[in-house]
Amino acid sequence: MQTTVSAYRITGTCSAPSAPAASSCRAVVVDRHPVALSVELAGEIDIASAGCLAAAMERLEAAAWEAPLVIDVQQVSFADLTLVRFVDELAVVAGRRGLPLRVVGAHGGVRRLLRLVGLDDALGVTS
Repeated sequence: MQTTVSAYRITGTCSAPSAPAASSCRAVVVDRHPVALSVELAGEIDIASAGCLAAAMERLEAAAWEAPLVIDVQQVSFADLTLVRFVDELAVVAGRRGLPLRVVGAHGGVRRLLRLVGLDDALGVTS
């Protein structure tokens, strides 16, 4: 796993050695924008990507940000409960800071998953 941190960007990527090349990359990108902190997820968000998500979560918790949090899942091709746990943990972190959280770009199976666990209404999930 490789994680780099700068003043405006936190990026984590990891590969699952046993996964096929097409699905081995999981990415988390956190950009600070003037009006929101955007967490962009891409690829397959499953148990194999839990380490990358945990590293990004640690960086987020340590960072000093005071803007609403937006989780963009438009580039997620597959998700299991690992995504649900990550979104729930981010909601807790944002809540502690008194900041709103939204999920955008939800589609297909990702949207169904968030709806099944009740996060779509709770977080204002949009397509």
